[in-house]
Amino acid sequence: HAATILPVHEGADVYIRQKTVKVKDCSKVDGGGWEFLFATGDCEKWLVAPRYSVQGQFAGRRYITKSSTSSKRYTAQWYSRRRYPWEPWVTLKDWRFSWNKGLIMYGEAGYGNVHAKAILPKHFGANVYIRDRIIPVPDCSKMDGGGWKLVRHVPPGFKWHPARDHLRGTAKYGTPSKFPSAPAWSIKFDKTPFTEFLFATGDCTRWLITKKSSVMAQYANSPRWIEKSSQKNSRYTARWYHRWRVPHEPWISVTDHGSAVHSGHILYGGNNFGNIHASRVLPKHLGANVWIRNRQIKKTCAHLNGGGWTRVRHVPAGYNWHPAKDQLRGTVAYGKKSEYVTAPAWSVRFDATPFNQFMFATGDCKKWLVAPKWSAQGQ
Repeated sequence: HAATILPVHEGADVYIRQKTVKVKDCSKVDGGGWEFLFATGDCEKWLVAPRYSVQGQFAGRRYITKSSTSSKRYTAQWYSRRRYPWEPWVTLKDWRFSWNKGLIMYGEAGYGNVHAKAILPKHFGANVYIRDRIIPVPDCSKMDGGGWKLVRHVPPGFKWHPARDHLRGTAKYGTPSKFPSAPAWSIKFDKTPFTEFLFATGDCTRWLITKKSSVMAQYANSPRWIEKSSQKNSRYTARWYHRWRVPHEPWISVTDHGSAVHSGHILYGGNNFGNIHASRVLPKHLGANVWIRNRQIKKTCAHLNGGGWTRVRHVPAGYNWHPAKDQLRGTVAYGKKSEYVTAPAWSVRFDATPFNQFMFATGDCKKWLVAPKWSAQGQ
């Protein structure tokens, strides 16, 4: 063992050194947070994923923004279960195709086996990077003439708004921000006068405008009026749910609730509800927002049928008729008289006013009738 080498080569020595291996700087990948970058030490294998895809408990498909194998957004089957301390397993492809192929990008608890041996020794280990990435997005506040105020926000993720106030505007949490990556937040708007809601995804590609009265009532799989939406520029109805006993309602959607759940057209839900109600829309469209505005529209039908009419009673668009109980005798007065069609219900007394005809008309004057006083009064 020694005779064939030591006498011939003047013995043998042992040297040591700390060799610095220069590798690429992965921090510049994809423009260089609010995101994770998992990368091997040599930067040959990497993936970028939003924070909501990585954190939390799950056993299912998670979004990858891009990776060393794809420049486009895609999903992979990952695991992060509290009972397994070595998770989450973050992989370039589905877990079952990655664990023994050197495609695992992250594991914990000092786990070894082929999960580590197939990648770490070959690629100078692995690193985790984070960044708070600010993503410019369209401004939904200009939609339909503008005037909108942002009051509630949920970021991209797999859960809807934390609020349980049934959109009454009594919930307040988080810190208001204009960025879609901001954590969920809400300001109080129960004391703010408004007539319309705008529900929109963070990228403004899916949205609907509806009257406050269409939302604020109890209903179950009932048609509710939508003024316009990303699918239709005219008034139509969609079936929604809003039951006081269900904390995650109302469900507000561009189309009927049943189809919207599967097609990703749900635009509002509460109580951190998840499932496909959230996963089909929030991760793909930069979360979702709630906007309100107080739209005042003046309209009168006093010119109809020759004119000369005086408006004496009004009820706004909604699902309840006049509060009056005087059988049109004109003996009750309530509310504040207004020329705006969006004004709350009001009535003035007209029992002492001389007149011989009634006109009953919708606020848009499209449906109306004229009747003699004696036809409408009495039993």
